[in-house]
Amino acid sequence: MRKPSRRSRRAAHRRAGFTLVELLVALVLFGVIAGAIINLVARQQRFYRGATEMIDTRTQLRQAASVLPTDIRGLSSVSGDITLMTDTAVQFVGIFGSAVVCGRPAGGGNVIYITPPDLARHTLTSWYRLPKGTAQAGFDVAFLFDEKVDTSAVDDDWSSNALVQGPAASAGACAGSPLFDPALDAGKNGYSMLLASGIPSTVKDGAAVRFGRIVRYSIYKAADNKWYLGFKNCAGSITCGVTTEPVSGPYRDWTTSGGGNTNGLGFTYYDSTGAQISPSTNASDMARIARIDVKLRGAGTEVKNRASYQAQSGNTVFTDSLTLRIAIRNRH
Repeated sequence: MRKPSRRSRRAAHRRAGFTLVELLVALVLFGVIAGAIINLVARQQRFYRGATEMIDTRTQLRQAASVLPTDIRGLSSVSGDITLMTDTAVQFVGIFGSAVVCGRPAGGGNVIYITPPDLARHTLTSWYRLPKGTAQAGFDVAFLFDEKVDTSAVDDDWSSNALVQGPAASAGACAGSPLFDPALDAGKNGYSMLLASGIPSTVKDGAAVRFGRIVRYSIYKAADNKWYLGFKNCAGSITCGVTTEPVSGPYRDWTTSGGGNTNGLGFTYYDSTGAQISPSTNASDMARIARIDVKLRGAGTEVKNRASYQAQSGNTVFTDSLTLRIAIRNRH
């Protein structure tokens, strides 16, 4: 076999590695490709952060849209349910429970019996907080369905009566009521309620009872310097001097009275003709309210669009808006 020449051996030796120029070219190409990949990943991360912020902002708007109409739509402004109207807050008697009358003590008076919440065949009593009376430093009201004299629905009404003592299990209450199952509900007692004034005789067994408490929805600035839709439970005081609980947000900053075009939240009031009612402390003005418009302008957290992650003009804050037009149903 013929030996390879010295020249071919030198050529094979040179091909065993890379030259400095080749290494430099490879490093430059690797840096360009790596930079492009990192830039693509960063863009994707910013896209997902932005999409998440947009979804969160719209979710907060939907949360407010599911809460406010539910509480406001069933109000009766003509009966004095609304106790405060401003462009940043609305305060009213909110319903938080219901029950059914199952009896009256002998002689009537200020006591009424309602079904317990644990009947076997059906749930006729339900609340998400225990009703309290004035003797318990509460501020709750019982609305009793009153059939009045006419047996038709022409004169039916809700009789408002302040609670003196909240519902309490009472032996012998509702004895023999057809609302109880004789076997499955044996040994269960109805609940007695003491009210502030006499109960009309036209409030019959089987009448519905609704429990209300003054609550307030308003925009407020939290400890993180952002603005939220807040809720106050006004138990014990019509001034609502209790802690505000956040419902949804954040929203755009509140900057000016009268609603404004940039405020995060604002309430506007209208009468039955569509004429706007200015915020007032006058009870007659509040009794005229037939519709409440709520303007919501959500604002997400600032998304950093540059690698420095500092507040810069190129950053993005996702916003969205929603207007709720809530007609009050119980106007008669």
